[in-house]
Amino acid sequence: MLDHARRVLDAHERMSHFLSSVPLRGRLRFGASEDFVLSALPDVLAAFARRHPEVDIELTAGLSEDLFSAYEAGRLDFLFVKRRVGERRGVVVWREPIAWVARPDYRVQADAPLPLLLYPPPSVTRGLALEALERAGRTWRVAFTSASLSGLSAAVRAGIGLMPHSARLIPPGLVVLSAAVSLPRLPDLEFVVVGPGSADPAAEALTAAILNWASFGRTTTS
Repeated sequence: MLDHARRVLDAHERMSHFLSSVPLRGRLRFGASEDFVLSALPDVLAAFARRHPEVDIELTAGLSEDLFSAYEAGRLDFLFVKRRVGERRGVVVWREPIAWVARPDYRVQADAPLPLLLYPPPSVTRGLALEALERAGRTWRVAFTSASLSGLSAAVRAGIGLMPHSARLIPPGLVVLSAAVSLPRLPDLEFVVVGPGSADPAAEALTAAILNWASFGRTTTS
């Protein structure tokens, strides 16, 4: 309870600063997970731009591990990415289980290898899903690979297979497969912010916008 209370107070403090801060200027090199870019990011950027229209954002979308590497190399100022539970990089915004996602009429064939639609390595979601399948002894094949969520979403809508994905950030038109389907339960992952904190007011303001969306924004569900 104490840890939760601290996070709530910290989020409130960030929001107060976000809503009352002086005008900001400059450029922010922002790296965001593909999952976030095609779901919540438009709402977050709209809120941020209304408050800070003179901050220029240079967005890089990609795999979380690649974005971590770019940040550590000094090519990005701020990240919103995924990580495995237990890692120490970044500050957790929320934690959730990965879900099996498909188009609404998709049917899993119990006696056939699962046709998977996956990000390429070093995708966090890909690694966690394959580990879960191996532990469960479930056969699988990689039916489609793309570094772009728009590409994966198109393959899902075409009925090529199913994909592991954040249940909160599901692209429109896709659903979480029922728990009754014979699929192994997938582990949790965490969405985190990584950045300079109060040392960069623009990054701090964007963090506040993300926290506000996470606390009050629309949750995408099937």
